[in-house]
Amino acid sequence: MAHNEVSISHPDGIRRVLMCAFPKGDWYRIVSFPDYTFKAPFSMVDPKEAKEARKYLLTGYLHHNVLQGEPALDENITKLLGWMDKYSEDKKPMDLACAVRPYYSMADLEVHIDKFFSYTAFDITGEVLFSKPFGFLEKGEDVRNSIAVTMILETYVTFIGYFQWIHRLFANPFTTWLGILPMGHVFDTTMAALDKRQRNPDARFDLAAHWFRGLERAKREGSKVFDLRILQAFATGNVSAGADTVSAGLQSFVYHLLRHPNGWQRIRAEIDAARKQGRCEGAVVSYEDACALPYLQAALKEALRIFGPGSMGLPRVVPKGGVTVGDVTFPEGVTLTISPWVIHHSKELWGENAREFNPERWLQPDIAKKERYFIPWGAGYASCPGQTVAKIQLLKVAASIVRDYDIRQVQPGKEWRVIKIKLNFMLWDTAGTERFRSVSRSYYRGAAGAVLVYDITSHSSFRGLQPFLNDARALASPNLTTILVGNKLDLANDNNLIDLPPPTPSSTSSSLPPYGTSSGSAHATLGAQMRATVAPEGREVSATEASRWASGLGVPVTTEVSAFSGEGVDEVFGRLARMILTKIELGEIDPDDPMSGIQYGDGGGWNAGGSDGGSVKSGMTADSAGLAPGVRRRGRRGGKARSQNWGMGMREWEEVFTLSRGRRRGCC
Repeated sequence: MAHNEVSISHPDGIRRVLMCAFPKGDWYRIVSFPDYTFKAPFSMVDPKEAKEARKYLLTGYLHHNVLQGEPALDENITKLLGWMDKYSEDKKPMDLACAVRPYYSMADLEVHIDKFFSYTAFDITGEVLFSKPFGFLEKGEDVRNSIAVTMILETYVTFIGYFQWIHRLFANPFTTWLGILPMGHVFDTTMAALDKRQRNPDARFDLAAHWFRGLERAKREGSKVFDLRILQAFATGNVSAGADTVSAGLQSFVYHLLRHPNGWQRIRAEIDAARKQGRCEGAVVSYEDACALPYLQAALKEALRIFGPGSMGLPRVVPKGGVTVGDVTFPEGVTLTISPWVIHHSKELWGENAREFNPERWLQPDIAKKERYFIPWGAGYASCPGQTVAKIQLLKVAASIVRDYDIRQVQPGKEWRVIKIKLNFMLWDTAGTERFRSVSRSYYRGAAGAVLVYDITSHSSFRGLQPFLNDARALASPNLTTILVGNKLDLANDNNLIDLPPPTPSSTSSSLPPYGTSSGSAHATLGAQMRATVAPEGREVSATEASRWASGLGVPVTTEVSAFSGEGVDEVFGRLARMILTKIELGEIDPDDPMSGIQYGDGGGWNAGGSDGGSVKSGMTADSAGLAPGVRRRGRRGGKARSQNWGMGMREWEEVFTLSRGRRRGCC
């Protein structure tokens, strides 16, 4: 996945990596909320430090301690059932789930986030932790957009965990002091409840009572890794993580059983049989009675397996001495990640139907062997401490809903899907020659991305890149994304890098200054394309030289391609699309800004414009889940046109350049 990170799907990975006391990857440091001075066990990368801090907190999560607060859980679940009754009586559809889709403004979120499973999960979590629900169910709305902001925060954590210096700019003690915080309502309520419980720790036997007892114990023992700030960070992190886990589990449970109605009826039959014996009665099904429903438990486990709350890799750093997983040995310092999603969908571990919802798999005699590969809560010393609370909530809510309600989809048959964000690229080839430069500079304006192209067999073309980079950064959008591409990889001979001849003046190179310095901060669409040449001698520009030049000028990606064979061409545009999309998701690019180079709209396939004789404008559609799956390329070498077709029929995007007046325009 990176020069020092490997993703593992081998069956031994859980036992050999997650179950061992390996240090966590640096990504975990991001989970310090509200700023980096608030360290919780989850954000501690040292296993010894994390274990010591956890020991003062975990007694509250024991089953019998959590169940002492079951009546309070029932009160909050009853509020959910009350809302369901109201929607049923009014004969209106009720949005139980939490739709996840691209969003870039708070107004966009407000329409789509009012989801009752999320309200329930947050309120129950607040009740269990410190006897203070957040009021979402009481009002039937997302109070102060707290849940909406939580979803944005999850995206932030996912990306910025790999850029810790950015996190320190935004999440620092000064912003905390100013009160500039995400999840403001949730954070304020959590801190106020903890303060109140600290002043009266015996008011109720909730988790906060156990935590403050642990704090007193840590003081007596002189612990250096557990104090009030760690307790506060732990509580805040548990609110968002715990609520998200329960909400995702309930959504998956209801969705998949709606698509498998026989499973819903089988659970109801279990409950009906239990009611004949005097169990599963009351407004809310008790935890004890829910535990006696084997098919309900199987369906919940399968819902968490097929669509669990966490899909990111869980990074661990290989300690001194290395580690062997399967037949591969990894040296000290390598980061190994194990994704629950990958493990849970492995046909090797779960059979050929691994990607199908099938609760019956959990009732098979050999399921004990497979349980070791069920990791929705993580594994080892870094596993979710609140999984006991989550399991209790899931069982009680799921049993009560199936017992009392018939649920169907408003749009029967409509499936969940992996979101594919389509990007329609408008591409301009600036021709790369001086005679078109006065015209092509106008095409840079408002561009969001640029591909600078040089000929790896012509050092003069490489030396001529600088003016094009300068033009792009001076005229394009402020957040320009740039990729450096060396063409004619098919002619390269890496083992025979020739000495460079003296520069020969030409229309391309003599009037252009040598590469070196750069100014400005932005860039635009396609880039510098030089004359097609035949170079039997091999390459003149090494990959190392190109990378060094790009690094010195802030161009983040360099690669080499062959327009003749098509090798690597797809990847260039796919990489550019992902980079631009990531900037949008991180807020670095505002699509509403007319200078961003981004426009909203629908469309797919080709929207080809006309040729102006020196430039070519064309459209390209790519999607973020599988960018540019197929391509047809036309290349040009030594004056001989050559076409090559990958796949049959039209694909997502096919040709880089349009045809004008029946002739091929330009090269590659």
